[in-house]
Amino acid sequence: MLMLCREKKIPIRKASIGPITKKDVLEAESNYEQDPLHAIILGFNVPETSSTEKVKILTSQIIYTLLDDYEKWHVEAKKALEAKKLDKYTRPCKIQVLRNCIFRESNPCIVGVEIQGGTLKIGTPLMKNGKHLSTVKSMQEDKESVQQAGKGKQLAVSIPNVMAGRQIKEGDVLYSAMSELDFVELKKNAKYLAKDEIEVLKEIAQVYREENPVWGI
Repeated sequence: MLMLCREKKIPIRKASIGPITKKDVLEAESNYEQDPLHAIILGFNVPETSSTEKVKILTSQIIYTLLDDYEKWHVEAKKALEAKKLDKYTRPCKIQVLRNCIFRESNPCIVGVEIQGGTLKIGTPLMKNGKHLSTVKSMQEDKESVQQAGKGKQLAVSIPNVMAGRQIKEGDVLYSAMSELDFVELKKNAKYLAKDEIEVLKEIAQVYREENPVWGI
């Protein structure tokens, strides 16, 4: 197995015989902060062991299956890490204020919305017609607090410093408010965005370009 791993250029920190132990998992965890792609244990012809929050554990009775599983995991894990880097930017999101769902007019304004694209998170800045409105303070779905929600979800959102009937009205379409830097970086990394996020990103650019034709170019 060691020879096959070296042929495939799979880095190995430690090799041993026998079942995977708690000590093995703890040692693998120590790699996580430095490089999550190295926080993995491969077990050939050993009892199956569950992965932990930080350590991926792959086992198989067939060595080639094990190596194939590793390569598939490595590709997906690397892609996920790259995508996570985009979390520091404001992600594209489009919501519509539902009719007959104004629960509080102000202090803070609480309205029912439907997410039409992207993901809405607590802290997402919102804009209407290219003008910044406020930031999502909290969200509830079926009376349960949530941190984020995706396309198709209907939920109540708390938006401070705006008043329903003035800045926000029933039927309004709101987008996440983003800087040109955020837009440019997300556009460059569009392969890590969902299809609906890409569509919303295009719509956001169109909104901002009504005021500034070269926005994000």
